[in-house]
Amino acid sequence: MIDSGMIHVGSFFIEVETALMILMLSIASITDIVSRKIPNWLILAGITSSFLYQVLSPYGFGFSTWLAGLSVGLLTLFPLYALRVMGAGDVKLMAAVGSFLGGSAAFSTLIYTLISGGVLALVFILFKRTWKSSFQNVTLIGMHMFSSVLAKRVYLAEYPVQTSGHLPYAVAIFAGTLLHLYVFRG
Repeated sequence: MIDSGMIHVGSFFIEVETALMILMLSIASITDIVSRKIPNWLILAGITSSFLYQVLSPYGFGFSTWLAGLSVGLLTLFPLYALRVMGAGDVKLMAAVGSFLGGSAAFSTLIYTLISGGVLALVFILFKRTWKSSFQNVTLIGMHMFSSVLAKRVYLAEYPVQTSGHLPYAVAIFAGTLLHLYVFRG
């Protein structure tokens, strides 16, 4: 039953917007693991439903909160996309999560996501035994970032990076979002 912006199932309560976001993240994580892609229709559905909730629902926080969250999610991860460290789907997924949560919550979720991604990457490296190529990639990315800072300009990475594997980063975004919800909403 839905009442006062909450879904009631027995003694369990969850906000409608949180349920929609968790559904979006579940689907994104599964498709990212299976196909290494996050479908655009899913991102669009998430951003649209968060917009409708934030702007039209009496429980939403309004357009500026929606836009701030969308912007934080998009703009903070875009440099990683430009460096070819992260896929566009991951950046768009973080923007969709931000649009549900708002600006400040999107930023704290981003921090938890980066921590979750680091842990996931270490587990991935240990499992795949790709220490050498992972270290070479981190060194190459660091040199690229350093040269961009020296030139006072961000360059898109055009060199082929020897991959040590593809990390389904939607899983890290999901984990970071759940950590944020646990810490800030109990």
